[in-house]
This record gives sequence, structure tokens and C-alpha cells, in this order.
Amino acid sequence: LILSFLFHIASTDLLTDHLTNNVDVSVNPCDDFYQHVCSQSINDTEFPLNKIERFYDEITAKFSNFSYSSNLAIMNDWNNMLRTGYETKRGFNRSEFEDRIRMRCLDSDDCYREEFAYFSGFYAKRSNESNDRLTYFLSKLNTTKGDEILAILPDMVESTYNLIYARLWNKTEVLLNGQYGGFYGHLTNRLFVMEELKKDGIFEKIVDYREDVKQFKELFIEKFKNTPWLNEKDNLGLTFLREFEDQMNDLVVYYDLDENDRDLELLRTMNSLFSQEYYRAKTRSTGAEALDTIFALETAFSTLNKTSDPEVKVLLRRVLFNLRVNAVYYDDVNKVAILAPFLYPELNDNSTLNKPYALFSIIGHEISHSVMLKKWANRSSTFKKGMECLTDHYNRTCDRFGKGVCNSGTQSFAEDGSDVLGARINYEFFTRNYKEEERNEIVFDSKLLSVNREQAFFYVFGSSWCSKITEATEHTDVHSHDQIRVNGLVAQMPEFAKAFHCSPHQAMYPDKMQCHLFGPDAK
Repeated sequence: LILSFLFHIASTDLLTDHLTNNVDVSVNPCDDFYQHVCSQSINDTEFPLNKIERFYDEITAKFSNFSYSSNLAIMNDWNNMLRTGYETKRGFNRSEFEDRIRMRCLDSDDCYREEFAYFSGFYAKRSNESNDRLTYFLSKLNTTKGDEILAILPDMVESTYNLIYARLWNKTEVLLNGQYGGFYGHLTNRLFVMEELKKDGIFEKIVDYREDVKQFKELFIEKFKNTPWLNEKDNLGLTFLREFEDQMNDLVVYYDLDENDRDLELLRTMNSLFSQEYYRAKTRSTGAEALDTIFALETAFSTLNKTSDPEVKVLLRRVLFNLRVNAVYYDDVNKVAILAPFLYPELNDNSTLNKPYALFSIIGHEISHSVMLKKWANRSSTFKKGMECLTDHYNRTCDRFGKGVCNSGTQSFAEDGSDVLGARINYEFFTRNYKEEERNEIVFDSKLLSVNREQAFFYVFGSSWCSKITEATEHTDVHSHDQIRVNGLVAQMPEFAKAFHCSPHQAMYPDKMQCHLFGPDAK
């Protein structure tokens, strides 16, 4: 389910504003579409996604002083842990920990077993060792006596403590702990934001795109059915098609500001349960306050995450992004999450385009991730050929438009391939919503620029990725640089060249060898 909402009525939509102020008409779109649609001479705060990001930053910032404040006991513990983690490392006191365990368990073997099971999870999550001995010990835990457990439990907790402090400020541990500590602040902030939106009557203005998303998925299935290599039978008479159809039919798209966000009682319950589990876990004190805080935060988050409701599971993951600019495909559950900034109301209005095609470009990209997998190169020579074609295309796009280090190609295949497949599906969706004469209608006209509806479709896509081009000193991201992402894609679409009347000698004119991994041309 995808929603678009209207926070306030504006005199002009973002696309019209962008075409008026942010396009560099001195650059021919057929020579370099990115630098044409994303003028490098203006302040990058004027680009659409940056404007949208500020919009949501203002909403979340309104309540951030309280949501992340040390006035909240859990956030106070978290902030103290961060502060003391920088300043000092307090040694782990083994004898104090043993005394606490004995006091909690007395002579109960079951209590010692529960304590070992509880603490072993934190060690296993961080240890790089195979943990074969730990796994074996856990398998025999039900018959292990308390004194045997106490003989090794302090060593395990101390090892966990040392692992955390050795890595506390490296990227892995910061992300791991930031996920749990930040979650509570984000959840609290989200509750305040949703209460504010409900009070202002925003949810009543939401438009439902459920049927559009259903049609969008059907276009994917239609493309799969028309893909020769997916219909080739093996020696058992089986094809890949069923596998792809099932993947698409099972896939669900979720969104920020959905029914779960509007269910304030659900958010309050989640907030309350997190607090309860946090303080219950804190009673299992090790004597090291920072360690107890980390363990309690992880336990509270894990408890919430044990829910069997897939919608709530995705909501938990969305909370971590805190209404930031992002969209995600979760391959472990075959779900897509579209975050609030991509649902911003003013990407277009009905006088320009009848659907939020920038949003559907993002949806198409994320859905494509469900099938844009390198493993298929080992199962289909046709897919491998298309993958190599696309890799070569983006390498050449890097050579032509990259600035500094540019590593598109193999590194960025999954993202580039999802861009191309998603854009082709989105264009098909667009053409089914407009007749040819409607696509040729002028929707924007100024002294310097005239744009018809078909061109507007590409401007919406291009403007969504506008940023300042900088000299890259490294490129480890799996995404191509923005200018490579946009130019590489439109150069794979003959429809772009036709819409902008590109000539064969211009850079955006499609390669003779178009790269197709799916559809009738994937041969």
C-alpha cells in the first residue's frame, strides 16, 4: 500500500519550480542529461530531495529536544554510556559479577542456565570465532549444574565486555549499538510526530495508491512472462518463470505514514513494551553500567522484533530511519519499505503528471532488487550476458562522466540493474496512463524551456537525484555516483532519445547494444 499526502496547498509543484529555477539550459539534455536537469551553478539546497529532507527535518526536530533528551531515563542511560565510553574504560569486576549472579540465583540450576543463555547471545553476536564449543555447551545446558556454569560464565561476559570496548567506536559496534539506543529515541519522536499530524488532520488528506501498486507488480509479471530464458524448460520440463511469479506475488510494499503509523495506540504500546523490557533486562546487572545499558537495549529491541506480524516488523525497521530519505528492499522477508520523503506531495500536480512517477521510479527500483541477483548469472547464460553488458555500459559511463574515482560496473550492478529495470517498468506504466497525443502535450513553457508531458516524465526522474558533483577520492558505495546513475540509465532508454530528439553522435543516444536481462529482448 502506497500513500501520497498533502500537508499544505502550494501554488506550484516541485517539478514546475525545478524546471523554472534549477535547469541548466546551456547544457543540451542529449549531451549530459544530469548536468542539464541538475544545474551545477545553483545552491544544492534548492534541489528537490534536499527541500523535502528539510521539510521532514523540521517535523522531527520540533520534538527532538525531548525525544532524545536525558530527561528520558533510557536516553539518559544511553547518553551516559556514550560519554563514559569515550572518556574511560572501567574494568570488568569478576568477583562483583559472580556475587551478583549468586545472589540472583542462590541454589537454582535453572536460574544459572537462564543467565548463561541470556549472556551467551551477546557474546555470539560479536565473536568472530566459530563458537563450536559454545554451541555444544548450549546443547547440553539443560543438564549442566549451576557450579559448572558459574565456572565459565564470568569469562564469557568479560570477553563480551572486552569485545565491545575494543570496538565500541568503530563502525560495526557504533551501528550495532546505535540501532538499539537510537531506536528508542526515534520511536518516541515518531509518536510525537504522528500525534501532531493527526491533530492537524493530515491523515484525512491521504490518497490511496493501492491499485496502482497492484498494476505496477502486474507489469513486472508480464515482463517475466515475455522473457525467453525464464520460459526455457529444463530436463524435467520446469522453468524459472514460476519462481519469479511467486516472488513478485508474495512481495509487499509498505510505506511511512501507513495504518500502523496512524495507530497511535500501537506506537504507545511499542514504546511502553520497550521500556518494560529494558528495565527488566537491567535487573540482570553485571556491575558494569555501560555493558548493562547495551545488553538491556538489545534485549528490549529483540523482544519487539519477535512479533509475528510482518507489518509491525517492517514498521520497526522503518522507525530506525526516522523519516529520512530512503527506500529499502528487505530480502529476508521479501518486503519493500518506502520512507516518508518519497511520499512528499508536491513532486508533481495533476496539471503536469497524473501520477507520482518519481515515487513509482523508486518503487520500481526496490521491487527490481527482488530479482536483480548475481546468482542468476550461474543459472542462466542469458542473464550473465545481460549482466556483463550492463557492467560494461556503466564502466564506460564512468569513463565519460565520472569525476575523480568512479567504480561503477561490477560493484554497482545490483543497483544499476534495478534502476534500469525499474525505470523501464515505470515508463510502461506511464504510457498506459496517457495516450500518445497526451504525452506530446506541452505542460511547461517558458522563454528558455518548453517541456511536453513525456519529457516531464524524465525530468521528474532526473531531478530526484540532483546533487553537487564533487571530485571523488574513493568510491566504495554499491550505488553509482548520481550523475552516472542518471546518465547511465537514460542512455539505456531509446524512449529518452526519441522524446528529446537526440542524434546518434550525442552521448545520451542509446548504445547499439542495449542491455536487457528481462523482457522479450533478453535473448
